[in-house]
Amino acid sequence: MVELYVVDALMSGVHQTDIFTLYDVPSNVALPCEEFQYLAGEIPPPNQPNNLENIGLFGGRPFSSYAYRIQCACFLGILQRTPTEIEHIDKLLANWMLRLPTSKYDTHAKGEADEMLFQAIMMWHAITILLHQPHSQLDPSPTYHIQACAPNTPALSKDAFNSHTRRTIRSATEISKLIMHRVPLLKHTHFFAYMVTLSSTIHLSRWALAFVAQDDDELRQSMRHNIGALLKYAAMWPMAQHMGRQVKQIAKDIYTMKKRDRQWTQE
Repeated sequence: MVELYVVDALMSGVHQTDIFTLYDVPSNVALPCEEFQYLAGEIPPPNQPNNLENIGLFGGRPFSSYAYRIQCACFLGILQRTPTEIEHIDKLLANWMLRLPTSKYDTHAKGEADEMLFQAIMMWHAITILLHQPHSQLDPSPTYHIQACAPNTPALSKDAFNSHTRRTIRSATEISKLIMHRVPLLKHTHFFAYMVTLSSTIHLSRWALAFVAQDDDELRQSMRHNIGALLKYAAMWPMAQHMGRQVKQIAKDIYTMKKRDRQWTQE
């Protein structure tokens, strides 16, 4: 039930259908423990779903990486049901990150990958983008065929970015950094390919802004990482190949456009 809940959340987020059916289904299924506890047969008394709201608030027994992942799925459901409650959802996301134990800062602690925590952080950044992007100043038109976005008021300089734009860009950058995680890419969930595509739409929208340089090294590096990751995923997931080609073509179009505009201004 718990895994179905998270997958249902991811599916609704990926396709942006707002059909997160299981969000409204009551459940008293106990929260999973850590994987190493399960494998060792040392399963502690379980935390309950209603305790998720108190993570990090009153102390007590620690929550597993699975629990943090489930809570991010809950946040997505809240965003879909109340998309105008921006401040409330932003506080939920901020508190989630603030209360994350220091032992979970590294998704590759003790030399072992924590895939559940990786997915939780991936979801956290994706939800941040979905929350703030519609209110940002990034022009969605270059990536319209990848993902339709809401209208915006484009910024005229980097200093003019509003808080929504800055948070959107920051989370897109963090998703790109996750590609360099110390685990083979194909060992991660295939949903990560969709998050990389979401990140790419933000990078491309930012790169398309008139004041952003054609040879902006930070953006170019992020795009290289994202396109490379999508092409890697294409070996197993054909949809990733389609998304990678779209992102690569739009990046090429933006680069060509900026190169042409630069030549015109120099003449």
